[in-house]
Amino acid sequence: MSASHCFANDTLVSIDGKPTRVLWIAQDGHDHTLVGQTIAFAHYVHHYATGVQGEPVFVLGNPANDRDVYRKGYVSGPSKEGGQPVTLYELPIFFGDSGAAIFDGDGRIVGVVAGLHVMTAEGLTLTFGVSRPLAFTASQWGLIR
Repeated sequence: MSASHCFANDTLVSIDGKPTRVLWIAQDGHDHTLVGQTIAFAHYVHHYATGVQGEPVFVLGNPANDRDVYRKGYVSGPSKEGGQPVTLYELPIFFGDSGAAIFDGDGRIVGVVAGLHVMTAEGLTLTFGVSRPLAFTASQWGLIR
């Protein structure tokens, strides 16, 4: 799973240097994409949960082209962007992290990094990581084996 905006004009050709090809793609219309491909993984995440305000979370992402950078933070709470619901995180997020899973302490996905939410007032700036609700259909989730 990743953020749909990460796939613009790109083709998946390898994962961790191993050749692969895309078998199918499913999008939920909320900037999330599931990608079926030819590489099998010994472990994969198949547990999803709703983040609880104040709950510790962590992300392993690729900020500014660095690879697999671990950061931790908290679920800040719900908000809206463009009239659509989002979840805000007090979590160091940067360009390149989009599509990374946000995990709770039990290793369940509670969100997928979609971007930054920036608030400004009276010369002050407050920045949060953002995820949008996962909205895949049952048949789309069923594509995952």
